[in-house]
Amino acid sequence: MPTDQPHGAQPGDSDILHASRLQGRKRKRVSVACRSCRARKSRCNGTQPCSSCEDMDTECRYDQPSTRPRTSVIGSQLGDLPHPNAVLERRLQLIEQRLQVLDQDTRSSMASVATENATHEGRQPLDLEGRSATADQDDGVDGMGAVPLKDGGEEEEYFGMSSNVVFLRFIIETMKQGNPQIVPPTTAMAAPLDLGQTGNGSIDEFDERHTATTSGYRSRRPTTRSLFTLPSQREGDALLRLYFTTVNLMIPCVHEDSFRDTYAKMQRNGLGSAGRTWLSILSVIFAIATNVAAAISPPNERATKSNMYFEQALELIKSDMLGRPSLEMVQLFLLMEAYLEGTTSSSMTWTVHGLAVKGAYQLGLHIRDFRDVSAIDKEVRRRLWYCCIVNDRLLSTRYGRPPLIPLSHVRLEPSVHIPFSNVSSATTASSLGFFDAIMYENLKRAHRSHEQLYDQNLALQTCLPTSKVLDRISGLCWKLAEWQDALPADLKIIDPGKEMLEDVPLTVGTARFRVLLSLRYLGTRVLILRPVLNQFLVMGQDVAPSNEHQSEWLRNSGETLLVGLVHTCRNVFRISKSILVGSQRNQNLLGAWWFSCFYTFNASLAIIGVLIVQTLPISVPQPQADSACSTAELRGLLDTAMEVLTGLDQGNKTLMKCRDTLGKLLRWIDLNANSTPGNSD
Repeated sequence: MPTDQPHGAQPGDSDILHASRLQGRKRKRVSVACRSCRARKSRCNGTQPCSSCEDMDTECRYDQPSTRPRTSVIGSQLGDLPHPNAVLERRLQLIEQRLQVLDQDTRSSMASVATENATHEGRQPLDLEGRSATADQDDGVDGMGAVPLKDGGEEEEYFGMSSNVVFLRFIIETMKQGNPQIVPPTTAMAAPLDLGQTGNGSIDEFDERHTATTSGYRSRRPTTRSLFTLPSQREGDALLRLYFTTVNLMIPCVHEDSFRDTYAKMQRNGLGSAGRTWLSILSVIFAIATNVAAAISPPNERATKSNMYFEQALELIKSDMLGRPSLEMVQLFLLMEAYLEGTTSSSMTWTVHGLAVKGAYQLGLHIRDFRDVSAIDKEVRRRLWYCCIVNDRLLSTRYGRPPLIPLSHVRLEPSVHIPFSNVSSATTASSLGFFDAIMYENLKRAHRSHEQLYDQNLALQTCLPTSKVLDRISGLCWKLAEWQDALPADLKIIDPGKEMLEDVPLTVGTARFRVLLSLRYLGTRVLILRPVLNQFLVMGQDVAPSNEHQSEWLRNSGETLLVGLVHTCRNVFRISKSILVGSQRNQNLLGAWWFSCFYTFNASLAIIGVLIVQTLPISVPQPQADSACSTAELRGLLDTAMEVLTGLDQGNKTLMKCRDTLGKLLRWIDLNANSTPGNSD
């Protein structure tokens, strides 16, 4: 086919070769030709270099070389425009705007940007940019409900009679009656108290705000992270092994084989192969395992890393927390509760617990008939529901709030022997026995004390007569003894007076089950016996002829209960000290250091209550100097408690607050003892 030559072309011109390549295509007009084409009066296609200069191997230069496009196709209408550079700039702006939109879409879809080549580094390009998830969650009471942390929050929260917050307030109010230097709290019941020591040793400003360095469980400033962070493969495997051989044996709600299958798939195929909820569960597991690696509170570096994993989990799931629930979501919330107990936020712990209960009801986990599900899935559903129940009773008691799950909604049945951790069959049996024992203890014993002695924290019931309170205490103690006798041999409650914890085999088997179950039992017993202190303290402040014989009856009947309370608290201190001593030999008898903190501080308040009772004009006979309830003996128990709290502390804010609060109370007790005439102890 003949080639169509453009009009005016001369044979021999330098662009003949280029024109022959166009094969009939019309030349694109350009506004500015290069210098060589203008000098030769030949056609220029406007590229850099242009086709003519390229064919002739000559230098191609433009008057404005910095603004020349480098592609041959700019647009069919560009040659008709007087300012082609403006068109290019507008196009570049449009392209940049589209790239920004695409970048925002990419940031909102975290898992979709995972790449496989960064997996071995432990850092995945999964965007988690934003404010620290827990930076503003540090509130007035810690996650265990052990002690007020600061002067007050933005909004008051309710803490009922079973909580340490209210019991501590009651003790301070009683102290005020016997010492006018004590400044009573002026805020509402939900607000913390302040007790500080002035230069002369008097008590004021209870629970003053700390300025010391804390453990790092909350972020000190908003943080920005652009990467989903995982530990190295070696560290990650170690953390998973620690979790499944400790925590998952006590809270058996994650099936290890199924979880590890997904974990291996994620390592092979990248983060995009795992859902965001599962990645959140993985992050919380890493957070828990990092936090419980030792029997004492973690140092700042490890605490910060643990907190980072938890914030990462929150960031991943925050957009789905109020949406449709799933089994993984309920599982995630339960694990978050376990982690949050060791933090400084009771508000967040209670909120996450509410989400777990809501999701469990919405998924129908409270029913027995699970159709068309495998045996493992059925057991997962049952255990998740039971974990919701255990946490509900535990948190409602510690925070002094009505339970979210009515007892009528619960029907207990023994756990099916399906191992959720890859341990021996005997360890699995002990784990399930522990789990079932906790279930029955929580429902049949703790719930009844919560209902009969604390009115389920509804504050609707009028004050019970003293005779009925003591009668209910005796009945509940009897029921608790029945439960204790029914425990299997490998889960018997530890009696520090008869056996030493140092002699208990520290294997992955029953030692930790016995330690935690013993602390839970002793904590429930303290909760049951504690109302007798209220009866003594209330009646002892106003002894009059009108209630003289009632006071005498309370003294005779209640003294036995006081002795039982002291004995229970002594066992708490002994077990907690054994845990501390074991940690100094790199032994981890418990792992959940915040349990040691809570039960030790809780028992300390009860012992302080007994010491105050001995100073009241209710005519309680003073024990002999060598008695188990003498002032010297009780003061020694509190010294042990202080030793435990100090030893557990590695800079954790909750532990610091419990230790400092107990120290201030002890200074008041010593001051009061020195000023009491005729005190021989």
